[in-house]
Amino acid sequence: MTSATPSPPALRQPSLDLARFLAAFGIVLTHALVSPTDWVGNLSLAVFHILTGFLAAQSALRAGGYGLRRRGWRIALPWLVWSAFYLPVELWIAGPEDRAALLANPMNLLIGPSLHLWYLPFLLLTMPLVWPVTRWVNSPSRLWLASGALVLLGGPLA
Repeated sequence: MTSATPSPPALRQPSLDLARFLAAFGIVLTHALVSPTDWVGNLSLAVFHILTGFLAAQSALRAGGYGLRRRGWRIALPWLVWSAFYLPVELWIAGPEDRAALLANPMNLLIGPSLHLWYLPFLLLTMPLVWPVTRWVNSPSRLWLASGALVLLGGPLA
């Protein structure tokens, strides 16, 4: 009788932790100081997106799938809680014209009542792509094709 041995837990990579810390620090610095450090926040956000994609792909390959429901809930819950808290605060603070605009803007469905945590719905929308892309991009030539497609799609989306 043979039993499957569980795979060893993924080893923590200090370099990724350092990159996440520096990116978080850069975003906080940008929010605290505003314009002189705008490039730091943009660079930090790009680092977060790259790390998110890399870690999501690694997790999907390790687990043999991505587990959309469980991961989606872990991302959606903080966003929903923050939105439920912040929307009444924003409505209370806003004047009558701003209040009407706040409720009428359909983008609020994606970004919440303010731009805080806008990247969480972005992650939710891109999560279904992780597993197919991870399975398809399995050679250098396909990586080049996928990168070219991202560049071509990125222009109009920006």
